[in-house]
Formats: sequence, structure tokens, C-alpha cells
Amino acid sequence: MARVIHLTDNWRTSGLLAQLDAIRDSAVVLVLPAHSQVLANPVRLRLIRRRAARRKLRVGLVTADPVTRRLAQEEGLPVFHSVEEAAQLASMPPPPPDGHLGEDPSRGLRAELARWRAQRATERARVIDRARPRPSSVWTQIVGWTLALATLLSIVVLAAALIVPVAYVRLVPARETAAVTVDLTATTGVDYPDAERGLVPARWVEIQIEGNGSLPTTGRRDAPDQRATGTVIFINRQTAQLEIPMGTVVRTSTGTNVRFRTTVTGTLPAGIGSRVEVPIEAIDPGPAGNVRSGTIAHVDGPLAPAVRVINEQPTTGGTVRQISVVTEADKDRLREAVLRQVRQTAYQRLGELLEEGEFLPQESVRTLILAETFDHFVDEPADMLGLRLRVLARGIAVNGAAGEQIALRRMQAQIPKRARVLADSVRYQRGPVTVREDRVMYSLTATGEMISDIDRAAIRAAIAGLPLDEAQELLAREWPLAAPPEISLEPDWIGRVPWIPFRIRVQIDWTR
Repeated sequence: MARVIHLTDNWRTSGLLAQLDAIRDSAVVLVLPAHSQVLANPVRLRLIRRRAARRKLRVGLVTADPVTRRLAQEEGLPVFHSVEEAAQLASMPPPPPDGHLGEDPSRGLRAELARWRAQRATERARVIDRARPRPSSVWTQIVGWTLALATLLSIVVLAAALIVPVAYVRLVPARETAAVTVDLTATTGVDYPDAERGLVPARWVEIQIEGNGSLPTTGRRDAPDQRATGTVIFINRQTAQLEIPMGTVVRTSTGTNVRFRTTVTGTLPAGIGSRVEVPIEAIDPGPAGNVRSGTIAHVDGPLAPAVRVINEQPTTGGTVRQISVVTEADKDRLREAVLRQVRQTAYQRLGELLEEGEFLPQESVRTLILAETFDHFVDEPADMLGLRLRVLARGIAVNGAAGEQIALRRMQAQIPKRARVLADSVRYQRGPVTVREDRVMYSLTATGEMISDIDRAAIRAAIAGLPLDEAQELLAREWPLAAPPEISLEPDWIGRVPWIPFRIRVQIDWTR
């Protein structure tokens, strides 16, 4: 296999010869820069050929310069158009031995240099001799000047046609929608995002909050309402007159004792068996005070030995009514309502603790009741039941910005290499959230507008020198555009895109 050496414009002959001495391969390919004439010198080529013959190396050149190719072929050095073509050098026969190998190299170099300089001097003299003016006729001079003037005008016109025209090209790249969905897990045990595993950092936030609430009670029961009323007759057991004070208590003598009190002061005339009728009312309201006639037969207090009592008529008017009472269900319902209100307030208050780029899933908020106080007990009469709660609220703050970065990188990795995503068009949409202990699992969808990058140099090279219609048709066909290409020419009458690429100004409109 041939060794390849790339030469530069500032290489030295001594350095190349030293490289040839150090090479252990059997073939060497010297690659010259494009349009380089660094080896357009027969003396340098002869030194290379001699050194190759001495080292028994097969040396070939890769060059496009016609002068260098001709001189190398005259020296017997193979010449190729490309490195691939030069691969056959290794299979070519070795160079023939040089008859001057025994001579002093420096002496041969000086002799060759002298002959080359003499040859150059002879050729220069011939050129000067041909350029020396010779006597000519007047018509010959006129024709010559006319041709020179026409040539000069042609050059000026051609230069103006190449340099003066300018083309302004305006292109609007087509936009496509790019989208990607990633599954992410936020956990309090992660400090840095992990794009490969889809992990993002999270942290606990908590706050204590109080809530109050009330609601109407739903329990119902009968309660005593009006007191029963009636009259009793006091009978004197003594001969003296007696005073029956207002509020004197009398009661039934059978069944459950029902107590009554007198509502006015009565006077019992003197004499055993004298009578007086006094109005009474039940001490306790309700229908229990409605007793039959003849059931009130006892007097309480100091008058009991001196008088007897009897109700000749039943007592009436004791009634009940429906009242509201507290039930256990009322307490549960009020607790749930206040707790729901506290959760909403806690979610807002916890949101104030978030840092930039974080979000708080409502599903992650947990509440713990620290204290609850009801203003009524169960079965206690009350139209309204009140509650005061003190709650500890905790939630998981997720680093949403880290998740968005992971989604954006996934989307950028999926688009073509020569395309890019417009940063201001990217939108993120979170999917359903699942909370398990200290982890929050959710999906994140990133969507954005993608545009293909347009190579301005390729545009210039493609339309240079084309008629205006053909240039517009080519651009519309070969490049993805959102609008027809716009090409304006100055001057507009030329009808063709300039031949020189730098006279074509390409503007890419990314805003539409």
C-alpha cells in the first residue's frame, strides 16, 4: 500500500528528501494543493526521482497543474488525478537505476540548474523578440487599434454584466410541527435531573393553616312547648283562715309525679271543710302536664298538714314542638366541608412557597388534622353547628423546568440534523399525575414548530446565472418553503440572476 504525503505551498526540498529516506514503504504518493506549482521545476523533480531511485521507491504525483504534470512525465514520474487512482502505484515496476548515482549530487544539481536557467533565458528572449514592435502600415495600425478598442469595450461590458447586477432573494422556510411525549418521575430523593431515566428533582413543602365553618343541623326531635293549666280546690283542715301563697306547689299522687304551682294568691276561709279554687300551671312544659281530674292530691311545703287539694277538672294545654338537634352525621359533614375549604386554601398558600420553575400537583397535597373544636355536642339542640380546624398541609414541589428541558432535548434529538426548533414556539402540556408516597409520576408533551435550515451558499450556487423564472421554479421545487420565493434584480431589465455568487444576496425570513 502506498504512503500518502500531502505537500503545502511552503514545503522545503531538504525536508521532503529526508522524509523519503525515512520511509520504509515501497511506494509514496505526493499530493499537491489545488492549482499549486510548487513542483513545476525540473530540478526539484529530478532530485525527487534520483532519491527515489536510490531508495528503490515508487514515487507518484497527484496534481491538476498541467505544467507540473508535463515536467513530471518528462522525468519519468507517474502522475495521477486522485489519491484513489494513485493506489495502483504499489503494483507498478520499480524505477530504473539512475546512471548518475555515483556522482556528487550537488554537482549534478548545479549543472541541471544552470541548464534550466539557460533554457529559461532563451525562451524569455524569444518572447521579447516577438513582442518587439515592427514597422507596419497605417491600415494595419488602424485595424489593430480598432480590435484593441473593441476588445477593451467587450471586457468592460463583460465586467459590468458580471459585477454591476445584484439579485435579492427572500425565502420563507416552511414550518412543521414537532412533538414528543416523555414519562417523568419526580422524587424527593433526586438532586439533579437524569434525562436517560426520566428523573427530575422534587422537595416537600408544608404549612399549618386554620379553617372555620358552620352548617344547619339536620337532627329533629319533639321538645316540650306550652305548659298545661287548670284549677285545684284547697280544703281547710283547720278552723282558722289560711293564706294560699302564689307559687304553692301541688302534685299528682299516682304514676309519674307531675308538679304544678299556683299562679295567684288564694284565701281559704276559716272553718274545717271550707274551700277555695285557685288556678295552677305545670312547672314543666309539655303534654306530661295534661292530667286527668282527681289525680292532683298532694301539697308540698308547710301547708300540707293544714289543707287538702283536689282537681275536679283535668289540666290541659301542655304541648310539644319539633326542634333541631346535632347529629354525628352533621359533624362528619361539617368536618369534610371545612377540610375541603382548608385544602384549597392550603394549595394556594403552598404555591407561594414554590421556587422558579417548580409546580405543585394538587394530587400531592396531604392534610393532617391537628385540632378540631365543635361548638355543640351530639343530640344537643341547635339550629347551627360550628367547627374550627387546625391542619398541617404538605405537598410535593416538582422541578418542572428540569422536566421541560428533558422533553426539549428529546424533541431536538428526533428532528433532522439540518432542522431546528423555534424556541418561542415550544409549548408544554402535562398529562395525568399519579402520586405514590414521595414520588410524582406524570407525562409531559412538548410541541413546537420546526424549520429546516437553508444553506445560503447552496442557494447562490444553484441559481447563479439562471433566468429569473427558472431560478424561482428551482427554489420552489428543491427547498421546503412556506411561500413562493421572491427574487428582485437590479437592474430589473437584465432578467437573469448574476453569475457571480457574491452578487446574490439571500435573506431568510424566520418570522413568518
